[in-house]
Amino acid sequence: MHTPKEILARGSVALALLIAPAGCAPGNSPSSAARPWQLDGEMRGNTKLCELTWRNPSRSLVIGHQRIPNAPELGYVYLLFRAPELEAAATKRWAVTLQYDTASRTGFLSAVDENDVRIDPNTMLLKDIFAPMETATILDVKVLASGAVVHFDLTGLSEALPALRACAAEGIAL
Repeated sequence: MHTPKEILARGSVALALLIAPAGCAPGNSPSSAARPWQLDGEMRGNTKLCELTWRNPSRSLVIGHQRIPNAPELGYVYLLFRAPELEAAATKRWAVTLQYDTASRTGFLSAVDENDVRIDPNTMLLKDIFAPMETATILDVKVLASGAVVHFDLTGLSEALPALRACAAEGIAL
């Protein structure tokens, strides 16, 4: 178990706590104002589930993150969003590519309900999941079997992402 000081000492986590309390938009920079990411977290058992959410009238995107106790390099990450063009593919759990402007990851698409779909990356290695997101400004979700593509503008995510990671890390340090 790590103390809060040990967590703060770890690279990007230290930057994350320039402080974004749960329920508040991280930072007041122009890019976070342009893309209002909101951070929320709640304890689930002995870990904390944290979600970074961006909403506008036509689309929403949620990046969820929960750490695995005693395994600092592992965790659960998912993307939850509204994309009617992917609903049919979601019922079939087809493979998808998360094509960021910085790199790509693969994962699986699933239906959450009649409006929302979820992508689970095909790894639990946090460095592999978060590395492409850290400087990304664009995400294209590509369904390999159908050719469907959904585009997301990730402006401001790089500033908000460290707060998501710190929120989840804070949960396992309690």
